[in-house]
This record gives sequence, structure tokens and C-alpha cells, in this order.
Amino acid sequence: GRQVLTFIRPGTMPGLLLNMIKELPFNQRSEEYMPLSRIQIYSAEDDSMSLNLFVYGEESKHQTDVTLTGSQILEYAQQVMDGSLPPQDEYGRPNPKPNNTFERDNLIKHMKKC
Repeated sequence: GRQVLTFIRPGTMPGLLLNMIKELPFNQRSEEYMPLSRIQIYSAEDDSMSLNLFVYGEESKHQTDVTLTGSQILEYAQQVMDGSLPPQDEYGRPNPKPNNTFERDNLIKHMKKC
């Protein structure tokens, strides 16, 4: 399982993060305990508020099929490689020329890293 707790507080004064940590509901001796795996800390540029995320548990390690999630990118790249795109896009910008960057295997290899 995985759970994300979000704390939003006014200001960014010293000790605020520690107070949030003290408010966390999990007890390490509990049957439902999940390990804290990530903390993300955000502060407004003007110090008017802070937003902190406490992530418990681990993300699922299942792999997505990048050929499905990236199908539109792969289709576009195929059009680039076979030269079926017009010289310019609908905004008048030049379309890319065929390049090994757009080769299907190279794109799939890159998308698996994302």
C-alpha cells in the first residue's frame, strides 16, 4: 500500500516541519504501519505558507507498456521517419527531418527510462 499525507500551514517559521512530523499518525509498532519513504517540502516564495507531503509505503513496481502510453509519440516519429509530414506544422514551424533519434527502438528505449 501507499498513503500520502499533505500538510498545509500558514508561514514557514522555524519548528513548523518538526511540529508536522509530531502530528503524523503512524506508530511503528502498529500492524498498519508503513515505512516513511519520502518527504516533499514546499515553501511559498514570500514565506506565507508551507506545503509538505509525507509519503508512506512503496510505489508499485509494475511496468507500463510504453508502446501504449507513448503511442502518439511513436506514430508522430514514424511520420517523421517516413517523410509523410508536411514541411511545416499548422503554425508555420518547420517539421523535423528524419533522424535516428526518431527511430522506434531508440524512442522506446528512452521512454522506458521515464
